[in-house]
Amino acid sequence: MSAAFAGWIGYRNYWINSQNQEDAKADERILAGVPVNPSLDHHAHSRCVLQCTLVNKSKRKAVVSRVDVYDRKGERVPAAWSNEISSVGNPKEVGELISITDAVTLFVRRSDGKDMGEVTLKVFHSFPDSPLVIKFDPLRDFLRDS
Repeated sequence: MSAAFAGWIGYRNYWINSQNQEDAKADERILAGVPVNPSLDHHAHSRCVLQCTLVNKSKRKAVVSRVDVYDRKGERVPAAWSNEISSVGNPKEVGELISITDAVTLFVRRSDGKDMGEVTLKVFHSFPDSPLVIKFDPLRDFLRDS
């Protein structure tokens, strides 16, 4: 009888722990702010760099592991990414993992030096859902104000 009771207690603890894990994973979400070209010492360099704030809504730390950039035709664009840049827009510690506890600024720079133009960023992270997709259109504000 005591073995059956101990088995039931063990099953109950397992069930409660699995419920807690599902609840914790339910809020695993990263939000992105509006991407913009940052102000840099050399204004011409600003157009090939994007700055975007990433906010972790989860209680667990998230990690950005990869950022892919695609132009409006869907072709991959060579780019470097980091959470820090120099005064002229060059990323520091390129491609290293970025830890997000609360919020972090993501910088992405085209490696070929061309303007970003209309691009789509795919941010791959440690949470199990699909990558975070961020769209940038430099004419968005101009068209909205017209």
